[in-house]
Amino acid sequence: MYKLIIGNVRIAIHDDAIPREKAIAAAQEAVQKAGRAGKHLSQIDIFQSDEGISVKTIEKAGARASRKTLKQSMYDSILAAAKENLASSAAGPDSWTDDDSGQQWHGSEVEAARSQILTELSAWLKQS
Repeated sequence: MYKLIIGNVRIAIHDDAIPREKAIAAAQEAVQKAGRAGKHLSQIDIFQSDEGISVKTIEKAGARASRKTLKQSMYDSILAAAKENLASSAAGPDSWTDDDSGQQWHGSEVEAARSQILTELSAWLKQS
């Protein structure tokens, strides 16, 4: 038996007859397969069986709940930036000034427009 580490994943090879290169290839394939399925592995056990090399994976506990995908992280950043940019101005919650043209709007339609834009952006990000 010998052990390897790839990234944060511990790999235990339970048969010394398995060449290091084959064990690494099997472990990398298991990590990639788990990644495509949205899983994060903590350990991989590699055994020699009658059909060849068999791989057993162990997923990190609670990993799905505590981790975001890259796409979800980007969506969250876009929504946070939009909320910050559309936040009420110093002049009040019912006023908006266009930075490019200097044009100003006042009244309840400003707050309604902000609310509608954030609602539509949230809906669009959820469906993507």
